[in-house]
Amino acid sequence: MHPLLNTLFALAACWAVYSDFRYRRISNLVTFGAAAVALIIRAVFGGAPAAIAGLEGWALGVAIFVLPFALGWMGAADVKLLAAFGALGGPTFVLQAALMGCVFGGVMSIFCLVRERRLGFTLAYFGHLVSHPLGGGAIALKRRMPFGPALAAGAAASLVLTHAVL
Repeated sequence: MHPLLNTLFALAACWAVYSDFRYRRISNLVTFGAAAVALIIRAVFGGAPAAIAGLEGWALGVAIFVLPFALGWMGAADVKLLAAFGALGGPTFVLQAALMGCVFGGVMSIFCLVRERRLGFTLAYFGHLVSHPLGGGAIALKRRMPFGPALAAGAAASLVLTHAVL
């Protein structure tokens, strides 16, 4: 695909990582802007089939995380960021990016728990946390961490591991 998509991916991912760590927000300008520009680039340089693949990737990106968002497990910006990555890379790429992003998110959460000295507590109550995924008595135990950096790292790793170029 066109090198502009790679540049757009790098810019959107870097800005999402920075703003999610710094402000715990990812701007709609980044998510919707990257998706819109990606679809335009796909349409101009790849025609209708490339634009449709971008739309399919965007829709699949939303569909993958809509349930976790509805359950309160993640923010809307994370859903929109994955959708933007889907518009950039298409359906196959967004599936790989989501999977790799979840792996990076799990590793990040372990590091956060170690840093906060809560890993032992979390492991001791892991059964309770898993058996009550919607919260229940564990709502007070919830910690928030930025997930945008994990998604960006997962998307970048997916590109590297598959030797793909958007």
